[in-house]
Amino acid sequence: MFCSKLLIVILNNGLNEIEELAFHYCKSLQRIIIPNTVKTIRYGAFQYCSGLVTVSLNNGLEEIEAYAFDKCISLQGIFIPNTVKIINCGAFSGCSGLTTVTLREGLEKIGEGAFANCTSIQRIILPDTVKLIQKWAFIHCSGLTAVSLGDGLEEIEQKAFNMCTSLNEINILSTIKAIDESAFDYCSSLTRVRFCNKVEEFISSFAMQNWWEIGCHQKSLLTYFFLVKRSIPERLMGLSFMSSWQVCLYNMLGSIPTIAYGYLDAYFDTIDVKLTTYENLWNEAPMLIQEQFGIDDSLVMKILSFL
Repeated sequence: MFCSKLLIVILNNGLNEIEELAFHYCKSLQRIIIPNTVKTIRYGAFQYCSGLVTVSLNNGLEEIEAYAFDKCISLQGIFIPNTVKIINCGAFSGCSGLTTVTLREGLEKIGEGAFANCTSIQRIILPDTVKLIQKWAFIHCSGLTAVSLGDGLEEIEQKAFNMCTSLNEINILSTIKAIDESAFDYCSSLTRVRFCNKVEEFISSFAMQNWWEIGCHQKSLLTYFFLVKRSIPERLMGLSFMSSWQVCLYNMLGSIPTIAYGYLDAYFDTIDVKLTTYENLWNEAPMLIQEQFGIDDSLVMKILSFL
């Protein structure tokens, strides 16, 4: 700690961990080589090493604790080996010179503010093993233009990509179960959100275009999760084509408030109940079909409207 003239550190095999604040504020330190016997880099181990340019992390490392490389403003690139499962809170926060981050299969969680204020990062590719991106993980990464989410990702917490002002496109995969409504706040260049193929095809169909364009795109993440969770595209495609009944369902979707306050779970549950009733009417009550028994479709629509 506070070794102001220390330039290079080479650690020998046999070392198991680097203790808390071990090289804290060693501002002249430029290079560190960490052997593959080190399993943990503890809290703030290299925090405020403002001259640190190169860090060599090797297989064997399992955890990078909170603020381990916080404010290492000269660090240009980091390679996370596949033995690391967790990058903890603020581990690389404020590394404003960091341009390249390589994450390998094996990583499972990116902690709170792990790469916050890394303003020079341009691209992030998340491996399929990452399941959780915690809050503020990439907040204010203003140079970030592209993010590739892995196929195993399940949750993105609040403000995870807040103020990533250069981010212009994001792909939302079908494995994702929850994205907080503030996850992409103030991403002023974000003009395209791509969903999984089935949902993309559903909302691009002629019947759904008006529904999407009248305001549902403004709540696209919440709407997406409803569509995926309840398998709406597949369910509608599986039903025989009855245009008036489908219009009824589309109208229900279309009446989702343009500006939503809070969660829409209760409203979406109502839509799901009506769709289930529609499916049951079609699959279990063929006597209602007009061509066979002369009962008008409007009767079915009235039944649906009162559910």
